[in-house]
Amino acid sequence: MAGPRISEEVCQRVSELKAEGLTWAEMGERMRQEMPEEFGQLSTFQARNRCRNAYLRQQMGGQAAPPPVKPDKPKATEDIIGILSKGSSLPDLVERLGVSQRVAEAMVEDLKDQGYNLQEQRGVHSISRILPPTDNWVMKPWGGETTLRFGLVSDTHIGGVDTQLTLLHHLYDRFAMEGIADVYHCGDITDGEKMRPGQEYELYMHGADAQVAHTVKVYPRRKGLTTTFITGNHDYSFVKTMGLDIGLQLAAQREDLVYAGYMSAIIQLSPGCTLELRHPQDGSAYAMSYKPQKIIEALSGGEKPSIMAIGHYHKMMYMEYRSIHSLLCGTTAAQTVFMRGKGLSAHMGGVIVELKLREDGVISEFTPRFIPFYAATKDDYKNWL
Repeated sequence: MAGPRISEEVCQRVSELKAEGLTWAEMGERMRQEMPEEFGQLSTFQARNRCRNAYLRQQMGGQAAPPPVKPDKPKATEDIIGILSKGSSLPDLVERLGVSQRVAEAMVEDLKDQGYNLQEQRGVHSISRILPPTDNWVMKPWGGETTLRFGLVSDTHIGGVDTQLTLLHHLYDRFAMEGIADVYHCGDITDGEKMRPGQEYELYMHGADAQVAHTVKVYPRRKGLTTTFITGNHDYSFVKTMGLDIGLQLAAQREDLVYAGYMSAIIQLSPGCTLELRHPQDGSAYAMSYKPQKIIEALSGGEKPSIMAIGHYHKMMYMEYRSIHSLLCGTTAAQTVFMRGKGLSAHMGGVIVELKLREDGVISEFTPRFIPFYAATKDDYKNWL
């Protein structure tokens, strides 16, 4: 499938800026100012990446640019990662790497762009294994529409042998067939690593680089469709082991994947309607409704969303409680050996939601449609290698 179209206007303007001698970083900032409708919501790394793609497309006569080949990490990058894993000041970096301060600063910023969780305290830069809390809020343009439709998926666990990529692609075919432009993913897009003893035997892609590259390659891509996603506890495992937030890497390499943050995010669908994406951190309960109920009871009145889409539990369910439309969004991964041992089922599938909105954007009707899959394909991951 072709990626999101880059307009001729963007390609032309990028070529003009390139001719002026601007760097990719400078070009990305300029495009965010000049074309906020196309670049305004992109991160610095994403803006630079789109400028490169636009320039390549222009050079190739309007044809789609080939997918980028991920180069091996240069030794200097490996060196600075090792140094910053233990913490270092900029003067110390300059001395140990034999570079100027400007180059050292650029290398630190480049690591941030790559998704490394760099923190600074009292002049010491270090790669932290803990993500700081962030206010994850995404504004969606609303033109007064009285009907909104979107898709929900969760827990794809790409990189694990039980992922069902064929079923995930069936879901996206259904979304595309029904003209859905926005899909929201409730976390655990990858299977991560070192989640529990023996998990390494349940992986077919090992390490952050391999899981990110594979996800970029196999995650469904449909024309005109954007997936906004949060990361879950499996994705977070790479933060714990190496200080790397893979959500930033995925969004930088796929323009149709928009990273909204870790564990939760609020999507403003209209002035009177918010959708919260949530990936809890606890285990399943004796009843499917129990966990959503406790999550909703913990919310104060002023922070309640209109809709709450919940991942993590690998279940599908809908309930309305405290005026919140709550959904468990299922999974596109089969029941794992670990889940069988714990007596936990996996509800495979996704959801299509249709909203009727009043003139002020408040929900007047809410219709969820569950798309279940009842049979997993054994070793389906082998069909996508």
